[in-house]
Amino acid sequence: MPEASNLSAVAETVGTVKGVSVIFNNFVIALFILVVGFFLGKFLGKLVSKVLKEITFDKLVKKLTKRNIPAEQVISFFVSSLIYLVALVLAFKQLGIAEKIFEWIGLGLIILVLVSFALSVRDLIPNFIAGVSIITRKKIKVGDHIKVDGVDGDVIKIELLETRVKTAKGDLIYIPNSTITKSKIEIRKKV
Repeated sequence: MPEASNLSAVAETVGTVKGVSVIFNNFVIALFILVVGFFLGKFLGKLVSKVLKEITFDKLVKKLTKRNIPAEQVISFFVSSLIYLVALVLAFKQLGIAEKIFEWIGLGLIILVLVSFALSVRDLIPNFIAGVSIITRKKIKVGDHIKVDGVDGDVIKIELLETRVKTAKGDLIYIPNSTITKSKIEIRKKV
């Protein structure tokens, strides 16, 4: 009977060592993939840059587009970055964490898009509501002379998001409607 318990203890130890060995091997392979990917990306990026310089690719692009675009740099950077990305994905896959990493990256991108949308809309809604208020109350009309928030001029156009004012110098100023409703305003009605 004691021999059976010794055998199970040895089997358990061997299983643990084998599991650690597999994890270590996967880590070493992933590290190797990253190192090879880094050197390969650097090498191919420089090679592409050299080939493009040899054929004077930037001059060709400038001739075609009439713009000075650093196409050689952009293309060599893209090639290097693509190889780095492939190496990173292969290393993550070797470690068995690629799916989780990409889930987190996807979630991060969704959050980034939502935050960007919220920041872009944060001024839209108050300006829209203020524009509706200005238009329906008819407190200000086209042709009125107003002074608001340091701007002094004649109202040219009232839209839902902004009001256009022409100053005495002839400058056009676009004032957000929420600024008009929140600020102290002086109005001289047109006669």
